[in-house]
Amino acid sequence: TIKTAPKEEKLAAVEVLPREGEHVSLGTGHRKLEALGAIFTVLLFISIAVGSIIEIIPTLSIYKYLPPASKTQPYTPLELAGRDIYVKEGCYVCHSQMVRKLPFDVLRFGQPSTIEESMYDRPFQWGSKRTGPDLARVGGKYPDMWHLRHMIDPREITPNSIMPSYPWLAHKKIDYLSLRKKLSVMKRLGVPYDYDTVANADIHAQKEAERVYEGLLSQDPSLTEVKDTEVIAVIAYLQALGKKAGAEGVSQLNK
Repeated sequence: TIKTAPKEEKLAAVEVLPREGEHVSLGTGHRKLEALGAIFTVLLFISIAVGSIIEIIPTLSIYKYLPPASKTQPYTPLELAGRDIYVKEGCYVCHSQMVRKLPFDVLRFGQPSTIEESMYDRPFQWGSKRTGPDLARVGGKYPDMWHLRHMIDPREITPNSIMPSYPWLAHKKIDYLSLRKKLSVMKRLGVPYDYDTVANADIHAQKEAERVYEGLLSQDPSLTEVKDTEVIAVIAYLQALGKKAGAEGVSQLNK
């Protein structure tokens, strides 16, 4: 015969209370701290605050660490408009703007990036990955027409490109009137714009956009529809990348 296993004996649930005067241990080390909810929460917030201060203060005091000879030109009103469009369209997700001091980075993209080059970028555009190439030194590398064609249809320039097309940039108009407020905010954040640049930001941007447009129109008379469109501002921004830092400052920081 086959004997079956005995039935499981269930122990009755008994509440065991500590005897009077007996100390109940909360554990040791971090276990003891975790058991003290209120104190642990306060200490957690303090540690977060201290860590945030350590991260933020160096950024706010960046000017103390730059050589006196280094001079970085701020973005023009049109370039700033183009930068905001660049951020809005999510270009930073696939493109970095930080050439590292690694041989293969330098050979492909040029001179390593310096701290002063992004001192007026809020937020910075260093990036965390490169689906596309780094753009820190793209200014002047390609003509305006190349950038126009590339943004409207990347496959026209690079057949195997996985970059999405941005045809709407060639139709949506630049919001010139918002530039005065944008430059005013940037000035409060420490960007050295003068009064005229802030007060007449829209006028300066229109003049600069007209120069870019005329250059494109001279190469292709059919491009009348791109006048005052966002693609003009993005082109101006891309052509400024890597061109703003003073040569003396860059050489000193790279030593």
